[in-house]
Amino acid sequence: MELHLLCGKSPFLWIKAILSHEWSKIRLYSYPEAFDQTLLITRKLGTFSDVPIEIVPIVGLMPLDSMRTYSQNFEADLIRFSPAPQDAILFYSGTVPQLALLVSKLSYKSLMKYESGKFIISGYLTETIDEYSLDLNVFLNFLGYNLERSNGSTMITIMDSKLRAPFKSSRILSIDLSFFGKIILSWRSPKTSGQRKATVNEMLQLNILFGRHLIENKIEDPIIENWLKNVNLPFEMEGEEE
Repeated sequence: MELHLLCGKSPFLWIKAILSHEWSKIRLYSYPEAFDQTLLITRKLGTFSDVPIEIVPIVGLMPLDSMRTYSQNFEADLIRFSPAPQDAILFYSGTVPQLALLVSKLSYKSLMKYESGKFIISGYLTETIDEYSLDLNVFLNFLGYNLERSNGSTMITIMDSKLRAPFKSSRILSIDLSFFGKIILSWRSPKTSGQRKATVNEMLQLNILFGRHLIENKIEDPIIENWLKNVNLPFEMEGEEE
């Protein structure tokens, strides 16, 4: 069976999908903004399996595009592809229009979804596959980072780089990984306005490293909690107390 994947914002589930079965071939549909990360991850996947992986760039949804405009562009982009092989499985984490166009234009006959720790294939082919166990450290390694936690300090370094650590903090109480690949950070509650600003600054640093879609912050502080609900707004508060 071939596995074809439409990459969503988080690579967590498609990494697990690839590692959960011995596929004959992998095809990854990747947006331009995620292409470099996809390439990095597939290189690391090569250390786990020698299955051939094809990365195919497709049009991405631009901020000013309507869904109708994007769907038209996406449909036009699919003209260059031949119909999918009969044994190709499509695992997707995109929008409904993307799924509909991939199925109608490329004739996918089998779809795969993730549910309760299993990948479930339905359609022309039917099968249930147990998920590959992917912990936080291995997932971060796929993204190109090392995580170190000791003596109340958290440090994230870039793998294969001699540069200084891009992130270091003593404010993080715990880091966990959700079932769907969210990096969940529990933060120490700030006691002063200066500590509050420092915490927000570190949250922003992690957003830059991993992307906001991969991060979920938990903190018992009403001011920061309110800001997190409106994270596109700049963080502003009075006072410079440390």
